[in-house]
Amino acid sequence: MMDDPCEKQEPEPRQTSDRYNETFDVNLLDRPRRPITDPTLGVPVAKSEGEKHDSRRLVALGDSLTQGFQHLAIKNTSISWPAMIAARLGLGADEFRYPVFPEFGGYPYNLEVLLGLLTDEPLKDIESILAHLMEVKHYYVPIDGPLMPDPIYPNDNLAVWGWDIRDLLSRTVETERTAIGHEGRLDELSPKIGQAMNRTGLVTLAEIVEMERDGTRIPMEGPPRTALELAHDRGNVDGTDGIETLLIWIGSNNALGAISTMKIVPSGDDFKDLNKKSAYNVWLPKHFEEELKELEGEVAKIKAEHVIWGTVPHVTIPPLAHGLRGRLPDNHRYFNYYAYPWEDEKSFKPDHPHLTGEEAWTIDSVIDAYNDAIVAMVRRQRCEFKRDWRIVDTCGLLDRLAVRRNGAEGQAFDYLPPYEFPKEYIRDGKNLDTRFIDVEEVDASFVLRAGGLIGLDGVHPTTAGYGLVADEFMKVMHDAGVAFPNLSNGDAPHPVWAEIIKADSILSNLPVRIDGALDLIRTLEEKWDVISDAEWA
Repeated sequence: MMDDPCEKQEPEPRQTSDRYNETFDVNLLDRPRRPITDPTLGVPVAKSEGEKHDSRRLVALGDSLTQGFQHLAIKNTSISWPAMIAARLGLGADEFRYPVFPEFGGYPYNLEVLLGLLTDEPLKDIESILAHLMEVKHYYVPIDGPLMPDPIYPNDNLAVWGWDIRDLLSRTVETERTAIGHEGRLDELSPKIGQAMNRTGLVTLAEIVEMERDGTRIPMEGPPRTALELAHDRGNVDGTDGIETLLIWIGSNNALGAISTMKIVPSGDDFKDLNKKSAYNVWLPKHFEEELKELEGEVAKIKAEHVIWGTVPHVTIPPLAHGLRGRLPDNHRYFNYYAYPWEDEKSFKPDHPHLTGEEAWTIDSVIDAYNDAIVAMVRRQRCEFKRDWRIVDTCGLLDRLAVRRNGAEGQAFDYLPPYEFPKEYIRDGKNLDTRFIDVEEVDASFVLRAGGLIGLDGVHPTTAGYGLVADEFMKVMHDAGVAFPNLSNGDAPHPVWAEIIKADSILSNLPVRIDGALDLIRTLEEKWDVISDAEWA
């Protein structure tokens, strides 16, 4: 007799770390977590019979990964993974709305654009980079300046880079204007943009819906609303009756700051305070679960036929955290040290910013606890309330793609099989992978030597990487009964892979000066702390 999937699920047994067990109340898993292969968790609920034309078809909530952040900037919102899904659903610009950041390669620091400015003259390069960043700053900083686009809002992609769960629950245009107002006078000599995340939130959360003939903007009635409240209203405008599919992928920024700063600062009791929580970069699982419980209640108020949740990826896998100095004796999947990617075996010294292997292992174990809470939440909604909430195991996806981690000797696990790439993702005889992008010159042309799935900031996916995320969510949507056009015989939908590769400006035109990318990132960090500033994550 099979176990009842609605009975309480016991977590897998774990090894104990004396150093971190007391702080985070987690033990260290001695093997990778098992990917979730059944989005329904084995709990049946009533299934959709196809597209309902009286509903808003797609709305997304989340952070940088859902907004489309890449190469340290928000630019390509039109090809974020939710936008890829919207296109595959056949939705037009008015049917899936998203914020735009059209000028100077996006906002705030597009490393791909900066890479194109490099020459063989270091002093000239610094001048060019500074000039470009000052142009970006002067264009995007004004609260009511060119940053505010035409009033076609509210948006359907309501994700904002840098957000954690509390931000999703609490931020409005008013909180963002207040944060910017408290900033004081900007340093006109520095290209660094204060409150860049808040300024991005202003655009994403804007509620202007129409304009008078004289150009006067007419705001929505009532107090400013959170992204959750705006999502609720997306299913109640233009004669619609609810949302067909609500996509939610949030939680990475409850741990990612430890990688950008190379230190662990556990959350304190004031973790719900918008102004004080920035001091922390790894939320205690009990704090994460408390935030998630509140989020669960708010999402349950949204009239959505399907709610699909992404799990939190292990943030130590992307190449911003570069493993060095051999493998951890107690777990060969981890390196002894993790440093910034411009460090190598020769240059790295233990007094440089770094995490130890045990610290990286701990962060991932904490994220495992986050994902246990997300899975328990989805199971609860399916079992107790019969709501069609589902899981996309984006954590499991990244675990399968982790080339360096999975290359450890003796660390093969039959439940963590290699990812089967579409043929378009095989370049020069090799799969794209999660290493820092690297090219080499062969016969007067450049070919990909490594990487391709993670962008130049070492954290966020390339367009090709986001394509894999879109594919995973589309599979679950299709299984839930969401209708995709131009499919026959029950075929599962997929992105048009050739178009994804073509839209990826890095892969479709490998930068000649990609070898200078790490030096560029190091320069930006040394001069302006753009990496260790946790706001960008």
